[in-house]
Amino acid sequence: MLKLSYKLRMPEEEIKRLSLEEFDEEYYGNFFGMFSLEANGCIFGHVEEDPTEIDFDIYEEWVLTWFSMMNDAVDELYRYGYSAVKVIEEMLSWLEFIESEEGLITIRYVSANDDENKTIPGRALADVIKIYWSADRIPLNLFYEEVRGKTEEILDYIYKLNPDLFGSRYMLYHLIKKHRQNIETVRWSELDI
Repeated sequence: MLKLSYKLRMPEEEIKRLSLEEFDEEYYGNFFGMFSLEANGCIFGHVEEDPTEIDFDIYEEWVLTWFSMMNDAVDELYRYGYSAVKVIEEMLSWLEFIESEEGLITIRYVSANDDENKTIPGRALADVIKIYWSADRIPLNLFYEEVRGKTEEILDYIYKLNPDLFGSRYMLYHLIKKHRQNIETVRWSELDI
């Protein structure tokens, strides 16, 4: 089982009223909210069904940044068979995506002392200190479909509420670009089989 979940903090009415200038200058083309990844019963992050303001304060994340990083992981898995995504605001924490055998991946939430402070394509993390959890035998295509589907869902939601925000020069722009690239990468990868 694999599932991405999210909740945006900003209510729909505020998103509808948000100007592109405000979205880019105050929010850097991003939205605060909750984000989680569940893999075979192991959970990273937290999403409440009916969150309160206190829940958002405790579990607040840059939601579009997480979707951007999940799209990076998809791309890097297809290209290199490996990706490590730096957990935002956690000094030594990473999510690793490892092709374990043809068409299957392992997702690990780990602590590692690595010099990088961003997504790492193609090389294993240096000095893994602790493995918090590991979820094995997840179909790569299931991971791709979940990332693709949830990315489309959040993009459609934003566009429906306020299409002007798609003029963003920041995170939303980069997420749209990565999402389109992944659709092409996977399409060409499947043609090579």
